[in-house]
Order: sequence, then structure tokens, then C-alpha cells
Amino acid sequence: MRNLLPERNRRKVQREYYMRLGVVTVFLLAGVFVIGAVSLLPAHFAAQTKLTTIEAQASLVEKSLAERDKSVSTGVVRAVNAEIAALDSQRNRMRIETLLRAVLAGKPVNVNISAFQFTEREGNDVIVVEGKADDRDALLTFRRALEGEARFVLVKLPISNLAQTKDINFVLTIEIEDIM
Repeated sequence: MRNLLPERNRRKVQREYYMRLGVVTVFLLAGVFVIGAVSLLPAHFAAQTKLTTIEAQASLVEKSLAERDKSVSTGVVRAVNAEIAALDSQRNRMRIETLLRAVLAGKPVNVNISAFQFTEREGNDVIVVEGKADDRDALLTFRRALEGEARFVLVKLPISNLAQTKDINFVLTIEIEDIM
């Protein structure tokens, strides 16, 4: 086929062709990049969400570990407190046993004790002793023996307990010096 265009026009048309081809190629490549970027957005958002979720879970795990450490520490403190309470109650029991022995040491033969009651109070603790005495003299002897004990601050024997002369049911209240 014969070329009817002059050489100068032919070069001009050829230059315009390559120019259009370059512009179309540039636009096609730009479109491909835009489509690629748009198609990567959901993956980016999913990764971002996953990262946020993982950070939240890591934070929860850290808090849980801190709480567990705190819980373990609290458990240790509770165990130590329980041991201290056991030792304190054992010391208190030994103290009560000593006090009851002191009460029994002053008891005459003709006085029978039926009950003890120990009460811890702010200030002085109290022991209530209930029993039966054969006669008034035995009861008074018992009271004087208890009053002679240095650990007992006050020994109360109601006068109504002394109304009878024989087979006297009595209630003695003893206040104890608080040494703890």
C-alpha cells in the first residue's frame, strides 16, 4: 500500500499516535494502581482491626496476670493472718487455762464449780464462775482466795448469794487485768 501522506505529516501523525499511546498507557497504569489500592483497603482494615483486638487481649492478659499476682499475694497474706490468729488464739487459750487454774487453786473442798464463762472486753476481761457452796463460810473463803490473786482486779459476789446459809448457788464475776 502506498502512503499518500507527505513525510512531515506522517511523522506528526506517528508522534501523535505514540503520544496517545503513552497517555492511554499512563492512565491504564494509574487505574490499575488505584484499583489495586482500593482492593487492598479491606485487607488493611481487617489487619488494623485484628491488631486492635490483639492489643486489647494483651492488655486483658496483663491485667489478669497483675490480678493473679495480687490474688496470690492476698492469699499469702490471708494464710499468714490465719497462722497469726491461730497462734494468738493458742496464746489466749493458754492464758485462759492459766486463769482458770488460778480460780480452781483458790477453791475450797466444799465449793463445787458448775460453769465458767470467759468474755473478752475492751479494758478488763471477765470470767463468770457459777457453782454451789456447802455453806456461807466456804463461799466467803473462796471469794477471799480469789481477791488475793494478783491477776484478778475485781471479784464481785452479789449479796443475794449470801442470803442462804447452806447449799448456796452462787455466781462470781471476776475482772481480769488485761495484759495483752
